[in-house]
Amino acid sequence: MQFIILLFLSLIPVTTWSITVKEMTVNGRTNPLGISGNHVSLSWNNISNERGVYQSAYQILIGTNEGGKDIWDTGMVASDRQIDISLPKDIRLDSAKRYYWQVRAWDQNGKASNWSKPSWFETGLLSPQDWCNAKWIGPERSKDAEQSLPLFRKKLNISKAIQSVRLYASAHGVYQVSINGQKVGAQYLAPGWTDYTKRIQFQTYDITSEIHIGENVIGAALTDGWYKGKVGLNWREVYGSNLALIALIKIEYADGTVEHIVTDQTWKTSQGPFVQADLQDGETYDARLEQMGWDRKGFDDSLWRKAKVFDDDLSKLVPQPDSPIKILETLDTKQVTEPFPGEYVYDLGQNMVGVARVRITGKQGQTVRIRYAEEIYRTGKDKGRIYTDNFRTAKVTDYYTFARDESIVYQPTFTQHGFRYIEITGVNTPPQKEEVKGVVLGSRLQDTGALKLPHPMLNQLISNIYWGQRSNFLSIPTDTPARDERLGWTGDINVFAPTACRFQDTRAFLSKWMDDVRDAQKPSGNIPAIIPQPNNAFDETGVGWSDAFITIPYSVWRSTGDTSILRNNWESMKRFYAFVYESATHDGNLLEEGRSSWFSGDWLNLEDADRLEEHKVIATAYFAENTMMMSEMADALGEKEKATQWYELSQQIRDAFCRIYRNEDGSIYTGTQTVYAMALGMKLITSPMERKQTAEKFIEKLHADNYHLKTGFLGTPWLLPALSEIGRNDLAMKLLLNTDYPSWGYEISMGATTMWERWNTIQADGSFGPVEMNSFNHYAYGAVGDWIFQHLGGIQILEPGYKQSHIEPLYNALKESSCSLQTAYGTLSVDWKQTDTSLEVSVVIPVNTTSDIVIPCKSITDVYEGDSPAITSAGVSHYQFKEGKLILTTGSGTYQFRTSLK
Repeated sequence: MQFIILLFLSLIPVTTWSITVKEMTVNGRTNPLGISGNHVSLSWNNISNERGVYQSAYQILIGTNEGGKDIWDTGMVASDRQIDISLPKDIRLDSAKRYYWQVRAWDQNGKASNWSKPSWFETGLLSPQDWCNAKWIGPERSKDAEQSLPLFRKKLNISKAIQSVRLYASAHGVYQVSINGQKVGAQYLAPGWTDYTKRIQFQTYDITSEIHIGENVIGAALTDGWYKGKVGLNWREVYGSNLALIALIKIEYADGTVEHIVTDQTWKTSQGPFVQADLQDGETYDARLEQMGWDRKGFDDSLWRKAKVFDDDLSKLVPQPDSPIKILETLDTKQVTEPFPGEYVYDLGQNMVGVARVRITGKQGQTVRIRYAEEIYRTGKDKGRIYTDNFRTAKVTDYYTFARDESIVYQPTFTQHGFRYIEITGVNTPPQKEEVKGVVLGSRLQDTGALKLPHPMLNQLISNIYWGQRSNFLSIPTDTPARDERLGWTGDINVFAPTACRFQDTRAFLSKWMDDVRDAQKPSGNIPAIIPQPNNAFDETGVGWSDAFITIPYSVWRSTGDTSILRNNWESMKRFYAFVYESATHDGNLLEEGRSSWFSGDWLNLEDADRLEEHKVIATAYFAENTMMMSEMADALGEKEKATQWYELSQQIRDAFCRIYRNEDGSIYTGTQTVYAMALGMKLITSPMERKQTAEKFIEKLHADNYHLKTGFLGTPWLLPALSEIGRNDLAMKLLLNTDYPSWGYEISMGATTMWERWNTIQADGSFGPVEMNSFNHYAYGAVGDWIFQHLGGIQILEPGYKQSHIEPLYNALKESSCSLQTAYGTLSVDWKQTDTSLEVSVVIPVNTTSDIVIPCKSITDVYEGDSPAITSAGVSHYQFKEGKLILTTGSGTYQFRTSLK
């Protein structure tokens, strides 16, 4: 504290700086448009070319104009915080308002940075009154005839200069808006999936450039989506049967006046060309029903009907807090085959989620069918044809009917499929290879992690994990994007979250899903197994599934250092933990033998153990781990007393675990790989001697299993970490590099481009696993990615957000690797390469962080940084030599280490 006071006394205006402020985010997003005004969390990166730089103070300005400070001027704040700076509670933000903010920071020597470039965020509509009497409108439906899905239109007459125009919109269903015939925004499948009975997201669009003086027309198309369409296991109309649209157009004129155009009975509606559009079954588009120019001026809408007004509660409308679903990329066709006359199959070479984009030619009234598949038959009479049995009741088929003789490009608008293969039938002339593409859709998250290894199989595994994440992060974290399910299973994201946080910035996405979790929380504190919970299905939940309530916020906080996800969910998390605590302690001990369910035990494991008996061990392990996580998060939120209480309790649970489930010979009750992995990986055995004894039993178990994994969803994330914990990274690599069944390498040897649901989703003979549950794109087993980043990439978290990191790749396992993470503080990376005679290690450490860098060597003097001994290098604050390793504690900067291996 004395140092800080002296620092401030010595501060004087300066014209040079060692820090540059960049990468400013609000609620984990850059320049977000239309956010809530209740939770505003500011973060930024500091960049410097110097070493050992850290932030000693900051100042934030927020104003209604660039460079303004009429909303908030923090003054100089003595703090190294640069993540999750919240606005004071007494600041009330206005609805539909843009705010600008800037930051400057001081380094440890009192040098101030320049002010950052102005960044901004804009609030959405913050109360029902802000919708200015907008109504939910829908089509007048005829009971006597089948009707196609509705279109809406509204004329806007602009007579004077415009300053800005915003569109706020949402739907019961899925909608797309156009202005003067052009699609608004890059978003698809809006408004996204929530429990619509409790919360409906709306989107904000800047349409200033689309509106001009004179007549304008706003158009909207509306389809079933998650609201009315098919979700889960063939459930329909879960949230309602009436499609509806709500919209507000706010026009600010250059003269300062404001006009509001809202959805009401003056809007007109008619049928459109979308005969049917379902997220699971697909889209049917009949071009004969097109009304040319319907969303442009000059169109005769005299035969269109007035829209019907529906009553609904506007208080359920909330600004969308996460990034929207967008086109992420477009894939080319790799190969075209005709396995059966008239069936043309296009292989994209990658399992993905999205839709096809095809150029097709046909005659008036001709219908082209487009089907999708994750796999093709590999053997038998159907060899080469697409395999769709695993989709179960999901039809996964699009249809296009021509209005005239022509060639067109068709891309479905209101559906999404999980697929690698596209089958086209009903054409006289098949599209050429270059005329069929895969349009990848998903929630737009910022990529953060990259890892390249000198091993083709491992690089493919990394790719498979990443594509599995992209595929299943679509509005919510799903289990599979292809079959008739696509549900937010809590168990899948529970085990995968640490890996997900390596590949992408999950703050906004998983924070939004935690809103869904709170919506689903029961009076008991528990949550269902799927969230959102359509049809009240899978209400029976259990260990490893509902625990996501704790593990997801913990994973996001650990990876980013951002406590906002903790603050926003803390009271609900404590209610859930109270439920867990009561379940474990109601019988007078600390053993969790309750919370069982139909998927208790290690789901989809390959062992023969009694699942309900294994469940007791797993459940108690989770109770200990949950308690430790709650202790750490309480400490981060300033609840020190509670943190201490939970820490002590976690130790007591560990003692109880060992007392009951650890036998005298060191074996763990039920003897499965999973119980060993959790006992050692979760550090449930605190005695070094007992841990060593159990480690020997674990190795015996692996030897008996021929050093192949047998773990399921809950055990797999802990398998390799447990081996690292007992100093057997050699066995971890052995399991990782296996290419025969069961292993990650086996999947890849069978052609997998995403993760499988089962270890034997495809059998060695090319046949497929059980049709009732056999997904080719299921990220749970991709949880190994976290270990790969930690040990092969060599980057481990010591303090949340990588405030302090540990750099130590497995130098003996590979000859080189390249790993980088875009952390909340900036770029953290390590690149290394070794030959028979030398080792070179390049490391980049972000400003305001430190790292322990481990270099194997024979002596301290053998390691150089540049041309000087590493221990004397600028930026190195401490070092120690231990067991053939030099451990260097460094501040920020770029370092080039080398040592001789002779």
